[in-house]
Amino acid sequence: FNTGSLLVTSIAVITSMLFIIGCLYFVNKIFLTNTQEILVKFILLVFTALVGVYIIDKVVAFKVPLLDKDQDKDLFELIKANSLAYSIIEISVEEIDSLGLHKCNIEGMRRAVQALDAKADYVLTDGYSIPGLSTPNLAVWKGDQVAITISAASILAKVHRDRIMIELDKKYPLYGLANHKGYITASHTAAIKEFGVLPIHRKSFANIAAITG
Repeated sequence: FNTGSLLVTSIAVITSMLFIIGCLYFVNKIFLTNTQEILVKFILLVFTALVGVYIIDKVVAFKVPLLDKDQDKDLFELIKANSLAYSIIEISVEEIDSLGLHKCNIEGMRRAVQALDAKADYVLTDGYSIPGLSTPNLAVWKGDQVAITISAASILAKVHRDRIMIELDKKYPLYGLANHKGYITASHTAAIKEFGVLPIHRKSFANIAAITG
């Protein structure tokens, strides 16, 4: 968090706590059976927790600035130059089609940790935990927005991916890969339908499978 988002989040949490305290005070003042009172208190706790999570989610999403491509490139070199160790792993199209995207995401993170020149004491990941990893690890919700190491890893991955797509655009100039970076935009879908599926496309993905029949 930056200072502004931390302040707003703190106010939101305190407000939620005051709300539930007020509701519990009101519940204690009216006549309810023990079962009814427990049920009402439980509902209030769940409601307040959901409101708190929603508020924090919106605050984080609103407060974290997005970087433009030039900033990404500058940070890419800065991160590499100042890291104790870093690794960038590529997973082939064939492996993704064979194992599935989720398994390959996990396997890619596992390989990235194992490829580090320095042994990690603890691993933070963005959203997914890494089963079977001997190093202690923790999956962090919206990790690229709240943990600097995950943010750094995200920048390395994004810039590396973008550079690959720019090179592939030179090889397949009709598909606009340098612009949409492989995402299924309307222009990308139109190009696939007009010029065909490429070896770099993942055939197991629903949109490609729909085109190929």
